[in-house]
Amino acid sequence: MVARLRERLEFLGFEAEDSDDKALGEFLADASRMITAEIGMVFLPSELESLAIDVAAGEYLLNKKATGNLEGFDNQAVVKQLQEGDTSVTYALASGSSTPEERLDALIEHLRRLPAGLMAAWRCLRW
Repeated sequence: MVARLRERLEFLGFEAEDSDDKALGEFLADASRMITAEIGMVFLPSELESLAIDVAAGEYLLNKKATGNLEGFDNQAVVKQLQEGDTSVTYALASGSSTPEERLDALIEHLRRLPAGLMAAWRCLRW
């Protein structure tokens, strides 16, 4: 599944380093444990592997961003207006567009979220 996680990250525009394989495996294991705990099963059903990959991708990106090691990501705000006389710069933050960092945060939260309806379909009762 680590290879599938690498493919998912590449699809999202981020390339994992070769040294990240152990961390990717840990993120996958954590995601699998979280999903199996949520549905009350011992093993992760193969139909939910793609969900575990998304959750692991979100955790990986969050970890990389938090440690400042997320390469290929530019979080600079877009300049909306620039004046030269007395130097005035206006950034396009509150003009209805989100910053690249806000879009990345939204992507990470979307990846880390477990869809309730999907979890209910796989939930087993424990006695």
